[in-house]
Amino acid sequence: MLACVCCENSSDDDKLLGDRQEMVFEAYHGLNGCSSQLGLLVEGVDSKYNMIYEEITDSTTNKTKKVVKAIYSPNRGVQELAVGYEMVVDNFVHATMQSKGQTLINGRKLINMSKATVGYVKKALAHASSFLDSNKQTPSGNNINDLLDYVLDEMWEEEWIITTSKKKSKQQQGDGNNVIEKKDRPKNWTFFGYVAFCMFACPLLTQPDDRLELFCPTGKKKKGKSLSRQESRKKMKKEKEKKRWSELATGNRGVSMDQSHHINSIVINNISVLQQQQSEIRKKNRDEMMVRSSHVREALVAKDQELRTADLFYKLGQPENALMAVQRAQQLSSFIDSKREETEQKMAQQQEEEKKCRTKIKSWIYCYRM
Repeated sequence: MLACVCCENSSDDDKLLGDRQEMVFEAYHGLNGCSSQLGLLVEGVDSKYNMIYEEITDSTTNKTKKVVKAIYSPNRGVQELAVGYEMVVDNFVHATMQSKGQTLINGRKLINMSKATVGYVKKALAHASSFLDSNKQTPSGNNINDLLDYVLDEMWEEEWIITTSKKKSKQQQGDGNNVIEKKDRPKNWTFFGYVAFCMFACPLLTQPDDRLELFCPTGKKKKGKSLSRQESRKKMKKEKEKKRWSELATGNRGVSMDQSHHINSIVINNISVLQQQQSEIRKKNRDEMMVRSSHVREALVAKDQELRTADLFYKLGQPENALMAVQRAQQLSSFIDSKREETEQKMAQQQEEEKKCRTKIKSWIYCYRM
């Protein structure tokens, strides 16, 4: 399941296989500044993984502990999986249980596990769809446990058919004992990728936005032309250089005195350029506001004159001319309102830009002090 999550976050077509393996490896183990997906899972504090846990009270110690819900458990709740006991990083970080303390599970293994999981989960999704009605709901009288049992039964039958066919092919021709009895599914049996199916694919346990793209039947293809090997290497080199300079600026990477002076000069220059740009923008906005203010003043004077003219025409017994003067006054009033609204919008926009500028300058000053 975690292999699929790590591959989902690094499933760009532009990345070379070796680069993708490295990214998946770092995301799984939490290296080079990446959040460890394994750590988030076993701690049970991240919102993405917290849903699989529930708190229970131990009858012997009377203490509360967090355990994996039976519905998500790989053994269907037969064995209790508690945070800090069975759910610890050391139980999942190695390639095999025998290699503890020696070999970490690598990116290649994780990608292969992800591909295998996707195959099993898509089969399970097909069985789940056949169980649900046209509204994607369980039939009357059934619930989520019935759906999962149905999927497990179907997956067990497929596994049994594959297993028996392999056994029959190994038996010699002419042997009369070719009949293999069908076994019922063990209650604690699950297929490979069962937890991933429940957490990121099951129609009744997940929302569409929470499902992994890897499990989508259609699969969203990345649009556009894929990069060539040479272009991909250039892109990765540029990303690594950007990451290296970022580490230098934040102090996460050791730097020499010359590099420190160079970084500080870049920061000071950026601050100076940004302040100069903001000064020019403020001057431009002031000029525009002065022009709008003069237009508004002229419109106010003209509006007052039109109203006086309308009053004079009305007294002289010329209602048609008075009405025309009132209409011109209304047009001037609309013009004044639009200019005032435009001024308010410009002022709000200017305040927002200055706020962003101050935030950016503070971050650069922080880098400079580091």
